[in-house]
Amino acid sequence: MNSADIMGQTPLMRAVLCHEKETVNQAVVLGAELNAQSLQGNSALMLAAVQSPELVKLLLDSRADHKLRNNMSMTALMIASQSDCLACVKLLIQHGANPRRKNS
Repeated sequence: MNSADIMGQTPLMRAVLCHEKETVNQAVVLGAELNAQSLQGNSALMLAAVQSPELVKLLLDSRADHKLRNNMSMTALMIASQSDCLACVKLLIQHGANPRRKNS
């Protein structure tokens, strides 16, 4: 369930990248590690924050950690903002992401 490919991506991450909501939901139900990070440090939530408010909500409701940072020190909120996914930004802030947090 949590085995990663050569890029460090888990099946959950790949399901997020393919926008497979049912597969993401099933992975969560089966106990996928929500906060696993790829070799670039990206989590499933960070990948969803690029363009999928529906998956961001599902992952946040399942307790994915919005405070994680990737190898470029970016959080899911920073990624959502950079990607112009306003709905993702709003969801992340509603779930406690800090809009004043700076990239270190």
